[in-house]
Amino acid sequence: MKTWQLLWRIMRYRPWLYALEGLMTTAFLFSRLAFGVIVQDFFNLLPAQPHLSFTIWALMVILAIVAILRVGVILGETLTETYCGFMQKMLLQRNILEYILRRPGA
Repeated sequence: MKTWQLLWRIMRYRPWLYALEGLMTTAFLFSRLAFGVIVQDFFNLLPAQPHLSFTIWALMVILAIVAILRVGVILGETLTETYCGFMQKMLLQRNILEYILRRPGA
């Protein structure tokens, strides 16, 4: 059996879990991107504004909100990835044990 065939069978076992893992990974990557864009805008505005304007305060609030959301995304992504990994190991171990127990003399 080829690797892609094995992965496809494992993904078919619980497709919603892999869809969730894919969404969480995408959200994690986009949260990093959003955080970087907001920080870039913040530092681009600093030399242009002589004092703390509404725009800078709004960017700081948005940055705080994105940071809080990012922590939640990281936690969710870690939990789904861990659960997915344990599920894969459990499925493979169960199938191997079932195969061993079906053999003669087991």
